[in-house]
Amino acid sequence: MAENDQILFVGNIDMGISLEIEKIPGRWEAQRATEAVYTTDGRASRQAVAAIGLGGRAAILGRVGDDDFGRRILSDLTAQGVDTAGLSPVPGSPTGLVLLCRTPGDAAPHIISSPGANAQFGPDYVRQNSGLFAGRAMTVVVNQMPPETVLAAVQTARRQAPGGTVILDPSPIESLPAELLAQVDVVLPDEWDIAHLTGCGTPTMGHARLALSRLLEQGARAVVLKCEGGALIATANEFITLGECDISEAVDKNGDKDIFIAALCMALSQRQALYPAVVYARAAAMFSRAARGISARLPTQRQLQNYLKKNPLFKSRG
Repeated sequence: MAENDQILFVGNIDMGISLEIEKIPGRWEAQRATEAVYTTDGRASRQAVAAIGLGGRAAILGRVGDDDFGRRILSDLTAQGVDTAGLSPVPGSPTGLVLLCRTPGDAAPHIISSPGANAQFGPDYVRQNSGLFAGRAMTVVVNQMPPETVLAAVQTARRQAPGGTVILDPSPIESLPAELLAQVDVVLPDEWDIAHLTGCGTPTMGHARLALSRLLEQGARAVVLKCEGGALIATANEFITLGECDISEAVDKNGDKDIFIAALCMALSQRQALYPAVVYARAAAMFSRAARGISARLPTQRQLQNYLKKNPLFKSRG
């Protein structure tokens, strides 16, 4: 089988609208935004764009609406180099929306979303596009679709590319089909998944280790938790702590989890083992910064190379 070096990202695609406001309004209170930024958003699209920004090739499978936002997203992703052969509009449906409101001094924004055409991303669409999975060395499935679609995507990847790697971005983990974990190679939960799996509203690293152990017991081959300052890697053989891990802050802050996933895929597709791949992914995420709107800023290859060469944090296992 000839492997395709494009990474296939399967999941949600949205139009992100970021508003800068002075304060969150009360009922019937009108609040004027100082700035409104429109950005192609959605975890699958952010990860695909990040993979290209890191020097890779990416394709996407998803749905948008047959509206102006859908056409704008299609044009934007194509211009950034994403293969959009698997992106087609849903007749009569609006594009999914993510509304993000930022106020001065807030540690995290307020987010409201509407799935739009993402809710129409059913398993039939996966089957219609099964050829996109053929021969892929790397497929990433984002759990922002109906559960039966997530399962169909993973099963199709396994069937169409039996030698490839399948990565699962599982949030929200409570909606995952029970039989899914044993069919993927790497699972990438976040702090909200840890809270759900352990029943702890404010999870600690002890809770994180317990949650990752449970995912392994349920069939996961490897689990990686991106933390503030580091990462926790769990396999059947060992737990590895990379850096000074902290899960008390939002894991997906500034969209750096999407950069982490894209960088991890890049490293794994280049035949790196899991630990050095996580080292590279964590460095990429550490360099990401919030940009205007919803997106994050990618590091340059030179920044990554220089940092990895001189920083002792990435020269030994914690």
